[in-house]
Formats: sequence, structure tokens, C-alpha cells
Amino acid sequence: MPLDPQAKQVLDLINSAPSFDLEGEPADARAFFEQMNLGPEPTPIARVEDRRIPGADGEVAVRLYAASADSPLPVLVYFHGGGFVIGSIETHDETCRQIA
Repeated sequence: MPLDPQAKQVLDLINSAPSFDLEGEPADARAFFEQMNLGPEPTPIARVEDRRIPGADGEVAVRLYAASADSPLPVLVYFHGGGFVIGSIETHDETCRQIA
């Protein structure tokens, strides 16, 4: 079975991207990852809203995405763990826009 063209695009993008040392300092990896730009403009959707909610160790940043402003839609909660060291609400914005 041939590889899906979209999957191939993703794999080609990953293979062409500069790499960073995952065994180095986490702050360096975070800075590198924050600077990566995987696309031109964010995918437009009806609404994007930043909020803060109370957590056990203080407030947690959350972002709400709405694909439509006109109708109630189901909810999906997206937790990107990734070791909980590298990445942020900004680095995964496009992924969440695509899911919405």
C-alpha cells in the first residue's frame, strides 16, 4: 500500500527540519521548538479564546477553539504531554486549529 500523500508531506517536513539535542538542556530545546514555524498563517476558524483556569499549583493557560460561531458543537480536550517539558500552547496552536 502506498504512503498517503499528506503523511508523506509530514514525514518530509520532519526529515528536513533542523534537529536539536534532546539530551541537552531543556531550556535550549524549548527555545528551539518555540522558534520553529511549521506553516505560514494559522488556519482561520470562527473563534480562538485564551483563558486561565485554577489549577493545583496556580492558574493554567487554556485556549478554546470554535470552528463555528453558529451552532453548538461537541467538545474535545487536547492535552499535549510530550514529556511536559518541550512545547507550549503556542507551538500546538495549529494542531488544535486543524482538529477544530
